[in-house]
Amino acid sequence: MIKDIAQRLSSKSMVVTRGRKGALVWNSRGEFVEIPSFAHNIVDRVGAGDAFFSVTSLAAAKGVPDEILGFIGNVVGSLAVEIIGNKKSINKASTKKYIAALMR
Repeated sequence: MIKDIAQRLSSKSMVVTRGRKGALVWNSRGEFVEIPSFAHNIVDRVGAGDAFFSVTSLAAAKGVPDEILGFIGNVVGSLAVEIIGNKKSINKASTKKYIAALMR
């Protein structure tokens, strides 16, 4: 279904978020990349998809590789689910800190 929708929209890539299952990235070469979810402390899912989309859409426009695109999206999505509602924003410092913690 992802391929069909991407082709109808003439998209070079498509990302589908899958909640606890992470994200699935498809590219025009017909390849799929699965990115796991990194969320541990889920408080509220409000805004997680918006955070994911805002970062991945910019990254896709810049031509970021699929693996990095999904990784960054899932990082900000994981940060977003730890915030009640839209009480605070996800910033560059918290994103870098989260990525550093994942890399340990």
